[in-house]
Amino acid sequence: MPKAPSGPIGPSGRDHLPYLTVRGGIQPERAVVSADVYLAMLALAAWSAGAVLWQADVAAFGALFSARTPVRGIAVHMWTAVALNAAAWLARIIPAVAGGGVPGYLRGTGLTVNVVYVQDLALWLPLLAVAAAWLWRRSPWGYLLAGAGLVMWVLESTSIAVDQWYGHAAARRPRSPSARSSSRASAPPRSCSPGGGSDPGG
Repeated sequence: MPKAPSGPIGPSGRDHLPYLTVRGGIQPERAVVSADVYLAMLALAAWSAGAVLWQADVAAFGALFSARTPVRGIAVHMWTAVALNAAAWLARIIPAVAGGGVPGYLRGTGLTVNVVYVQDLALWLPLLAVAAAWLWRRSPWGYLLAGAGLVMWVLESTSIAVDQWYGHAAARRPRSPSARSSSRASAPPRSCSPGGGSDPGG
């Protein structure tokens, strides 16, 4: 029997504080996250992937799959997902780099970098593209890495869908009168124009 990995690569590498600052909208000054912590968490993600590979009996794990396993179809699916994901991120990053200034996807977040973009482009997408190539060749490493990557995508897609559902439900939920009154009390007063109407910029 192959030695079972201690856990899937995906959750061990991505469910951490910097990821939550982006996905959950937590301001970095409240989360006390610095660039050093971002770097440490990226290293932790790489270490987690390495720990899974080190602990697994890769040859025995690969022997569990039959010759009829549709590895090429799965590999093409993974390459397509990697290419589309990379294109989606680069379509936002390249114009921001070319235009200079604060990228539009960071305005209002209080963040200086999108950690999801960094992790995906620096580690996860290249790793899964290589895993798909190994799977195409029926390498035991391909079975292990591609399997872990597919599990990661299922868990991540499910968590994003649940997150979006809750966010949509919260936005449609009517606010209580006390909450509306407290928000009005905390809002800055509008300046008035000489004509007595409210300032359009206020």
